[in-house]
Amino acid sequence: MIIKTLVVICMLSMPLSLAFAETAPTKSARSVEIYVTDWCHYCRDAQSYMKSRGIAFTAYDIEKDSAANRRYMELGGGGVPILVIGSKRMYGFSKEKFEYILKNEH
Repeated sequence: MIIKTLVVICMLSMPLSLAFAETAPTKSARSVEIYVTDWCHYCRDAQSYMKSRGIAFTAYDIEKDSAANRRYMELGGGGVPILVIGSKRMYGFSKEKFEYILKNEH
């Protein structure tokens, strides 16, 4: 429980500049991937939000899928969720940041 709390605290205290880090521009603009765990309520909130808005996404549970865990670690790991939106990545989840990236992803 302490580790889960520390992960959440780290994600909440992350500078905004990390929320908009670049990734390789190989994904299409509307492609959304999310790296999650079962216990993360931010992960559930993000998935629920995308479902409610009709945004297609692929979720990868990093505790159940070793290949997903490797990709998660390559993205910087350290906390969940991590969203990959086209060529951008977002650490943690906020509706405002997500919408900004979604609207400005080319």
